[in-house]
Amino acid sequence: MTSTHAGRDISVDIIRGIAIILVVLGHANRGQMETMAIAPASLQFLDFVVYAVHMPVFFFVSGYFTFVSLSKRKESIFLRSRISNIVWPYCLWSVIYCFVGHVMSSLTQVHHMVAWRQILLIGWQPISVLWFLYALFFMQIGAVLLWRRPVAILALSLVVDLAVAFVPSGMLPSIVVDIIVQAPFFYIGLLLAERGLPALPTVRQAGLWGTGILAVYGGLAYAMFEAHVGRPVQFVMLPVAFLGLLGLAFLSRAILRMHSLSFIASGLARLGQASLAIYLLHILVLALVPRMLHQMHVNTAAPALICGTLVGVAGSYALYLGLEKIRIARFFALR
Repeated sequence: MTSTHAGRDISVDIIRGIAIILVVLGHANRGQMETMAIAPASLQFLDFVVYAVHMPVFFFVSGYFTFVSLSKRKESIFLRSRISNIVWPYCLWSVIYCFVGHVMSSLTQVHHMVAWRQILLIGWQPISVLWFLYALFFMQIGAVLLWRRPVAILALSLVVDLAVAFVPSGMLPSIVVDIIVQAPFFYIGLLLAERGLPALPTVRQAGLWGTGILAVYGGLAYAMFEAHVGRPVQFVMLPVAFLGLLGLAFLSRAILRMHSLSFIASGLARLGQASLAIYLLHILVLALVPRMLHQMHVNTAAPALICGTLVGVAGSYALYLGLEKIRIARFFALR
């Protein structure tokens, strides 16, 4: 497998594949913690270390390719494309989550039921994981306005992120905070693209670098966790999160280059290419996991996490392939 295919950098697909697995793991872990009166520190740390890096990967990659898109077409055309690529999926899946949640509640326990009235509030209160599309839309609007000045917009995002650190908790809507704390990752991706740099760095011995950096990331994340800093993504966590992102970038390059890992590289790349579909579908698939675990008499955290992650990833991908086969995946905005 080469690093590019028809102009596509496969290592970017690989890092997205890794990130989407971490997304499913994170949600499976939170599902486990919600079943416990007091979640053990190990699960709380897993939640912290996963959430500190998985969504930053997606925002970083999105920022990079937003610049690439803007450099190839007019801003007005790019903005119109946001209707089909973001606004439509956002509205459609808001309705789907609400409808399917009510149906699934008759089959299994649904932790976060979506009331029908919440459909009327999606203009400022995203439902479930759809906050990502909501946040991405506003970041791309910012990019359209200042994409020729990436340093300025990155600096602005950092200043606002710092300012929010001093705002009392609960004073701002959660989606506003989510947009602000994730924006620096998006705009650093925009800046790298503007400078003509590759999305992921290329170095010799990428595997060694990746392993070392991720070890340091884990250590720093643990120190921050023990210091009770709160949110895993916030201004004080930026250096740690960027370190984790860099470690995953090197790891993705290393996986691509190693012929002995070609099967893993190919699988991760496919997951990365289908990451949006898996992201949208895994919430529905994970809702079935508690019932499955109960039937299998699985009551301990580690097997439940492994099962939840495997079912969430594989089940969502299989469902996506099925919808592709009957040619309705595009209707559901899954690609």
